[in-house]
Amino acid sequence: MLQTRNHTPFEAMMVPLPDQNGIDSVVTMIKGTFKFSNNKVSIAPLQKKIRLTDVFYGDPQTTSIKYASDISLPKIATDVVVTGSAYAPKGEPYYEFPVSLSLKREKHGKEEILVEKVLQIFGDREWEGIKPVITKSKTKPLTKMPLIYENAYGGTVFNPKDSTEYQNEPRNPVGKGFYYKKWLPKSDSPELPNIEDPDNLITKYGKQPERIQPAGFGYIAPHWQQRVQYAGTYDDNWKKTRAPYLAKDFSPKFLNTAHPDLIMKGYLKGGEVVSLQGLHPDGDFTFTLPTIKIRVEYYIDGKTILNVAPIDTLFFEPDENELTYIWRSSETCDKKTLKVAKAEVHVESSDINLELA
Repeated sequence: MLQTRNHTPFEAMMVPLPDQNGIDSVVTMIKGTFKFSNNKVSIAPLQKKIRLTDVFYGDPQTTSIKYASDISLPKIATDVVVTGSAYAPKGEPYYEFPVSLSLKREKHGKEEILVEKVLQIFGDREWEGIKPVITKSKTKPLTKMPLIYENAYGGTVFNPKDSTEYQNEPRNPVGKGFYYKKWLPKSDSPELPNIEDPDNLITKYGKQPERIQPAGFGYIAPHWQQRVQYAGTYDDNWKKTRAPYLAKDFSPKFLNTAHPDLIMKGYLKGGEVVSLQGLHPDGDFTFTLPTIKIRVEYYIDGKTILNVAPIDTLFFEPDENELTYIWRSSETCDKKTLKVAKAEVHVESSDINLELA
């Protein structure tokens, strides 16, 4: 039962999961790791294992996600995620500099932008002065900045008279720069974020508008507002009528773990051109993503069902010169989970050599 016969050089795993309607299904994750350089992508000699749980930088309540779990129902669009650092040009100290990620493809002879995001990186700064004249301090130069949400706009502040009472930025409770007027000036953070959206910079103390979004390339935690708003309602009625299945108003948008600006409209196909700028100490990279089609054959209750798995996660670790694809396939097996004999995973086609050294 639930055997996965993997005929690819990648990691593969099949698990039983009820879908959002509570119907039994089997989901197969295929994880492929690749090395990249300028104008070249090749299969990595060491393939990374399928990750079973989210991995945070520390306490899940006070830090951000470093790696999201690979176990999930199918996503409705491809997540594009980067874990790593921003590097100043030529390794020299800068007060601020931009980094960027873009994903483009040719369509009908024209360049189509699928994903494009720029971050402005600042050295450490803080608010200084006495009200009403509060200004930004001088920016300290830097050569490297971890691209984590702890360095982006957000944060949590506590009531100075009652440490159990707090307010936070629900889109990024682990960041810096968030304030709560009622508790000013004792409990506000004098720090400014190191990572900002260049089109919506924080310009004046106490005037952070709603349009300022936490900026980053990393994973969004499931309890942050960007995702939890899609999780559904789990109240007494849910306990009586649907538990342990997903809520009736659950949206599959919850399953996407990337920053909202880095969720594609549809799925990655392969053949897209990637540009990574300021994300590696050796400079910038441009390369074309491989086009690899994965086929999954399910054997359920004596029947063979063919399924093509889309790529629903594209993950970059520039410090390692690595990128990862997650292909994901699912098939309904309502009340027949015990009759799922196996899933066979094949590479249907590839435009790069997949032989491991």
